[in-house]
Amino acid sequence: MGRNIFITLATLFIANYVSAQSISGKVVDENQEPVPYASCVLMNASDSTFVAGAASNLDGVFNLNVPEASYIIQISYIGYKTKEITCLSGDLGTIVLDVDAQTLDEVVVKGERPLVKMENNRLTYNIAGILETKIVSNAHELIKELPSVMSLDGNSLSLVGSTSTTICINGKKSQLDISQLTDYLKSLPADEVEKVEVLYNAPPQWHVKGAVINLVLKKKKNYTINGQVQGSYVNQHRNSYDLGGTLMASTPKVDFDVMYKFADQRSISQTDMDGIHTVDDVKYNILSTTKEYEKNYKHSIYTNVGYKINDNNNLDFSYNGLIAPKTTSELYSKNSMFSNALSINLGENYLHNFALSYTSQKGVSAGVEYTNYVNSGTQNMQILNGDSFINAFSYFTKQNIDKVKAYVDLSHVLKDDWTINYGVNYNFVKNSNIQENDDLQNSGENNYRTESVIDEHSAIAYVGFQKSFFSRKLSVNASLSGELYKINDYTKNALLPNVGITYMPSYNHIFQIGFNSLRTYPSYWQRQDYTSYSDEYIVNMGNPLLKPARTSNIEFTYVLKQKYIFQASYYRVDDFFVSQSYQMPDELKLLYKSFNIDYTSNLNFTSIIPFSIGKWYNSNFIVSAYNERYKSNDWYGYKYDRDKWTGMFMLNNTFNISQKPKLSANLMLFYRTPTIQGIWDLGSNWCVNAGIKYSFLKDNAILSLQCNDIFESMYPKIKVRFENQHQDINSSAYSRNITLSFTYKFKGYKNKTRKEVDTSRFGIQ
Repeated sequence: MGRNIFITLATLFIANYVSAQSISGKVVDENQEPVPYASCVLMNASDSTFVAGAASNLDGVFNLNVPEASYIIQISYIGYKTKEITCLSGDLGTIVLDVDAQTLDEVVVKGERPLVKMENNRLTYNIAGILETKIVSNAHELIKELPSVMSLDGNSLSLVGSTSTTICINGKKSQLDISQLTDYLKSLPADEVEKVEVLYNAPPQWHVKGAVINLVLKKKKNYTINGQVQGSYVNQHRNSYDLGGTLMASTPKVDFDVMYKFADQRSISQTDMDGIHTVDDVKYNILSTTKEYEKNYKHSIYTNVGYKINDNNNLDFSYNGLIAPKTTSELYSKNSMFSNALSINLGENYLHNFALSYTSQKGVSAGVEYTNYVNSGTQNMQILNGDSFINAFSYFTKQNIDKVKAYVDLSHVLKDDWTINYGVNYNFVKNSNIQENDDLQNSGENNYRTESVIDEHSAIAYVGFQKSFFSRKLSVNASLSGELYKINDYTKNALLPNVGITYMPSYNHIFQIGFNSLRTYPSYWQRQDYTSYSDEYIVNMGNPLLKPARTSNIEFTYVLKQKYIFQASYYRVDDFFVSQSYQMPDELKLLYKSFNIDYTSNLNFTSIIPFSIGKWYNSNFIVSAYNERYKSNDWYGYKYDRDKWTGMFMLNNTFNISQKPKLSANLMLFYRTPTIQGIWDLGSNWCVNAGIKYSFLKDNAILSLQCNDIFESMYPKIKVRFENQHQDINSSAYSRNITLSFTYKFKGYKNKTRKEVDTSRFGIQ
């Protein structure tokens, strides 16, 4: 039987090799300049039926994978005469398009490059158009300029209408934590990105849950040494700075990349609360203010060595390190019912990730990686007694996480353009925790020490296919995944379908519908059995009984004239876990603890409208209306079923002040009407961001000044009026930040796909 399986797999590989012919070429104008985004349509030579289509990239190069046969290729672009060539598979070389200037009564007909196209069930954005009209220094800024992306604070990146967004590089999920990934994107020059793809429904071979923004990087020539240095100063009511650099080298066989960044980060935050706490029918009006000063030093390190075995096989080894040897915070708490408190927290974080991966042009991808994360800290609580503070307790915690991941993905192109995908991946996590409390106020009466170990296993196997019909006007991508999950004595298995259908009757009308089901998990710390205090009133607790949540999502997208995007989506999250404040009925304690509620759901309608005026002004307008619902049959013994319609709009403007020197300004406006979250009522919130950029030294240097949340209005005020829960919470203070940054890149830049350590559940900030 094993021999038969081997023969079958070998046959599939041979069939894949034989059928995967290609037609390629380079489109240029009469001056031998590349013509990007030229339409390349391949037709059968015998009956002129449509076979395949593509667009030339920024270098004018196109490539079409088709069975060997006789074809007619039609190449066209607005302002040029259409050219038809009869061909077989192979390289057509350089194809020159002749100018076709159509002038009527001195009115010149000018074409506009398409902003977005649909390729392989992915929305693909025109990067050249963004780079021509805006000063963009790095990949992070480039992603923020995409019409469907929101970034209110200047760092976070999310797709409008999606429940979660993952950044991928060249089709692979990176293995960096959020802060490291942001650093990497800010170190990658924008002109090294060939295109950006958006998938609202990623297939299982991407190893991603939810929506994806995928950066496709340009291929680089050999024997290069390139790099970039950058630094920034940030004032968020306290001063921070960072400095980093990237160096990359390439030979015909080996690629070597290294990135280092040091950050001295300081911040301040404040939460004001006005509550009426009822205990045994007696109401207590409690006013409290907590103010926190944070400071940390971080070293981020990334190295990657890629080895090219041959033209079809590659090995990559990478190391990611995050070293934060000193993190401190001072939390001051003032309370009208209790003594003022001072909490001094000292800690350290270390993350080390090693990954080895293998990729083959024959449709095989495999890898293994190991991650170790250690977080430890001590909280020293002091209570004001008279005119001085006395020691209340000392609370020590340590979390050690060891994670191993292994995966294999295979893909085969069969007869009649059927593509079969299948694979498996396995994750094992050992989470060890120590908690130790030293009761100083009561001479050790409440001393305790606990240790716990959690073993988590998860495995996924999937099979799927991709197929085009009706001359590639209809494309279907479907898969089914089986997921096994076990954490200590809790076991949960699931079947997770994923379907994407794209219909494109013409380039001006693109329709896409997608459905997927996925599971998300609480952080490891949320599932711990722990109790910690912010002061004498506020207590935080873990919940070892938290269950995974399951999300079902359906989404419809319509793209008009390769520019305007209209979406309708609905998702439902069963066993949704949420942590909200709870005024305990038998004592004056405010408890924060995560619970699973029955479900939350969201029905969303979104329109994305880009527009411009000449070359001096371009803008992107997003308007959205959604209905959000939360239902629980047992939240501390209460039931609730709440929903509310909410409206949101965002206007992102760029003003090109000057071309020589290159100077531009940006202004972002955001507003959202009141909404809800569980039992909370969230008031309306709005945001104004503004900045200016200056590009010089042949666009190798960029100086920028940016101010986000100018009026400190981004965070909504929270009101709780549910049963005997009565609170008003305001956390909007100190949210404004001003950033001055400088970037300089030297001679080209060799990039490499980076991998992100999955730390979404570790608790890294």
